[in-house]
Amino acid sequence: MSTQTDILIIGGGVIGCSIARELALRGKNTTIIERGEPCREASWAAAGALVVRALGPEVDPLVEFKKASLALFEEHTKDLFDDTGIDSGYRKSGGLDLFPTDDEIQEIDAFVALQEQHSIQADRLTERDLRKLEPNLTADIKHGVLFPTFVQVRTPWYTRALLTSAIKHGAKIETHTEVRDFIREGDRIVGVQTDREEFFADTTILAGGPWTPALARLTGCDLPGVPVKGQMILLFDRTHPVNHIINHGKTYLTPRDEGRIVVGSTEEWVGFQRQNTVEGISHLLDRAKRFYPCLEQASVERIWHGFRPLTVDGLPYIGRISGLDGLFVSTGHYRSGIMLAPITGKVVSDLLYRETPSFDITPFSPDRLSAMQTVDLSPRTDFE
Repeated sequence: MSTQTDILIIGGGVIGCSIARELALRGKNTTIIERGEPCREASWAAAGALVVRALGPEVDPLVEFKKASLALFEEHTKDLFDDTGIDSGYRKSGGLDLFPTDDEIQEIDAFVALQEQHSIQADRLTERDLRKLEPNLTADIKHGVLFPTFVQVRTPWYTRALLTSAIKHGAKIETHTEVRDFIREGDRIVGVQTDREEFFADTTILAGGPWTPALARLTGCDLPGVPVKGQMILLFDRTHPVNHIINHGKTYLTPRDEGRIVVGSTEEWVGFQRQNTVEGISHLLDRAKRFYPCLEQASVERIWHGFRPLTVDGLPYIGRISGLDGLFVSTGHYRSGIMLAPITGKVVSDLLYRETPSFDITPFSPDRLSAMQTVDLSPRTDFE
């Protein structure tokens, strides 16, 4: 038994669903193959905080990519609601970066100037302003920077809206279907062999997140990357103690409307090691209570984890695979898959229609790998 489609997308996460929706809107016969349930890995685990910061003076293509995608989100989520009736949880929360130590305080002005250089609105706060915005923040922290344009979505809601819209416009999804091999005709990929049947397509897109490197090896390609585990906690406090998306280092707190607070996240290079750990959860709870002592009394509703796809240089792989006609990749968005979903869907759709994309993705081309030196991808853990 076999199935024929125009576009075959391997991976039913937020990136695969965004691409499928864009292509379906343009009339392409598109099929997603997902080894489990759609959007239940990194896409489901994400907190949904849509934030972008500049970390250096040089032009950073990823920062510009994030800015371009963030600019789309409000209209994007309105379109999804009009199309499906599903609220994506888009909220203009604003964000606060905390500066608790003397060394960090000395860097605030340079940090704010750096954001201005990259056209990112950021405002240094006085202690009075900080206390007014976040009255429950520990009195030990007296310095912060406000990012008024930061927003959030509820990732389960947003991804459900994306997939529902894609299917409404003709996309299909095959769940619990695992790719076992790729079907070739000479130097062209014409489909895949799964554990159920064969699927044939004019174009096949690898969008399997951290599983993409293994899929690519089945074609003879090397797309080096690692899964980076992140642990998360959902707290509940009916007093709504947190008002903004709070960030310090790797730790963030994302408040929800109803008093829930998502606390994340660790970065652990431990392969696909499932389950949460005492070390990881204890670290996140300690950090949350350090910033908001009142959270000592909050309820712990849920803990979970996910695996983010990290490439060798931190930039996604987006583009055609040289030497193999009919094969395309879109993966490696790391901690920004939700943030980058709208712009990624658009540029991939543009490329498949051989149009000039709305954003220059040359820095994300898989071809860049040929000029790169060996990168250390050995296991390590970074909780800070």
